Amino acid sequence: MIIIQDTREKYPLDFSFYKIPVEVTCLKTGDYSIKGFESSICIERKRNTAELAINLGTKWKQFSNELLRMAIFSHKILLFEFDESLIDCFPNKSGIPRNKWSSLRMSAGFLKKRLYSIKEIYDIDVIFCHSKELAEQYAINFLEEAYANVKNN
Repeated sequence: MIIIQDTREKYPLDFSFYKIPVEVTCLKTGDYSIKGFESSICIERKRNTAELAINLGTKWKQFSNELLRMAIFSHKILLFEFDESLIDCFPNKSGIPRNKWSSLRMSAGFLKKRLYSIKEIYDIDVIFCHSKELAEQYAINFLEEAYANVKNN
C-alpha cells in the first residue's frame, strides 16, 4: 500500500510513524488516497475552522464540485483536525484575526447547517478529530481498511 498525497497540501499529515510510503502527486479529488485506487478512496482534510469556512463560503462552488466528484467514490470522508465544538464557537479559535471578524458573512449556525447537509446530499462521512495526531491515526486506519476492502473486491 502506498499513500498518495496531493501536491497542494501545504501542511500535510505525517505518516512516517506508520512506516507506510507516501508519494506526492496531483490528485484530481481529495487530499489523500491509495496508489491505484485514486478513483475509489478519498480523504478530504481540513486543518481548522477558517479553512472550512472558506470552503463552505467563498469557495463553495469549487468545493461542492469536489464533493460531487467524491460522491461516487466507494470510500470517502471529510476529515477535520479539530473538535466539532470549535464550529459552535466560530470565529473564536479559527485562526482568523479578530479585526476581520466584523467582515465575516457567516455564522457558526451557517457552517453547521452547510456541513451537515454534505452527509445527506453527497453521502460523505464527516469525521472530527481533536488534533492533527488523531487525524493522522484516523486517516491511516481509514486508508488501510478501505484498501483491504477494494483490494478484495
